[in-house]
Amino acid sequence: MFWKKNGLIITENEDSYGATYFTSPVLEKNYFALNEIMDRIGKK
Repeated sequence: MFWKKNGLIITENEDSYGATYFTSPVLEKNYFALNEIMDRIGKK
């Protein structure tokens, strides 16, 4: 999974059914930059 491999999401129970994923502190800190990039390449 791209997002997990690159440290953008985290989970404590990846192998269990119904695992819950959260944004990582890195993504939260840079969320504005990510949205700006996504807008420039035309993805939402």
